[in-house]
Amino acid sequence: MPAAILLNNDDWGFGYFCLDDDSIKVFEEKLSFINSALNRSVIIGQLIIMMRQLAYPATRMPIVMNQLMEEKNQNLINALNSAFLLAQSTYLPPEAVPKFNKETAAFYFKKAAKET
Repeated sequence: MPAAILLNNDDWGFGYFCLDDDSIKVFEEKLSFINSALNRSVIIGQLIIMMRQLAYPATRMPIVMNQLMEEKNQNLINALNSAFLLAQSTYLPPEAVPKFNKETAAFYFKKAAKET
């Protein structure tokens, strides 16, 4: 199983790559700038898989979450919410859970306020 995938956008090709920390930070910082909902969902899905494989720290999931403040795809938000619940119950150290819960709640409150 690869550590990560490169998107096969517009059928240009594909490959398997291991992403270093600097590469992952680019995804974390630029996720909101990706126009294609499909590409955003593939990247988020890959980060969730990497979290489950302990290759991406669950403590960094709020960085991904905050990139999706303008996201309109409810299925993508639901998938991310499932990943947050999994992170909270399984992948986060107990001492990190309160901070994670606070960041998650702040995201949803802010997102709800923007949509009303």
